[in-house]
Amino acid sequence: AARLYKQALEVDPQDSTTLAQYAQLLLTSKKDPKEAEAHFKRALEADPENLIAIGNYGLMLQHYKRYDEAERVYEKGISLAPEDPDLLCNYAQFLQKKRKNYKEAARLYEIALKSEEDHLAACAIWGYWWVGKGTGSGSLGVPKDVEDFSTSRDGLDVEET
Repeated sequence: AARLYKQALEVDPQDSTTLAQYAQLLLTSKKDPKEAEAHFKRALEADPENLIAIGNYGLMLQHYKRYDEAERVYEKGISLAPEDPDLLCNYAQFLQKKRKNYKEAARLYEIALKSEEDHLAACAIWGYWWVGKGTGSGSLGVPKDVEDFSTSRDGLDVEET
């Protein structure tokens, strides 16, 4: 796959989607965060509004505990696409887990579900959040495997260590 991305970038070195997807491959398969970040930045230079690059770059920054940078990237993405369910869910989960801002996280999950009512991540996270441990009270008794779920655009999730 890496070879094919490289060939595609030889044809069009400014294709922001290919750059972002190659960055994600470098991050998840090659475990090369420096090179991945360079490609995410190139993708965003080529197209500052590329939601794939924005969302996955935010996940990468969050994974490496660069929380302030991740938050700025998520906020930029939400300002560009305020109803994008992937960005909303990733940012909501970030706010919930890292900033303990449950009220804003809940608001973002609700927007994501209004935008796309059958969005898998929004439904799963929101449902587990509200069901909690059977209390239905908004308890945050979220199972770890759901709590750590975040949506990258190509199905390759970046888990935090």
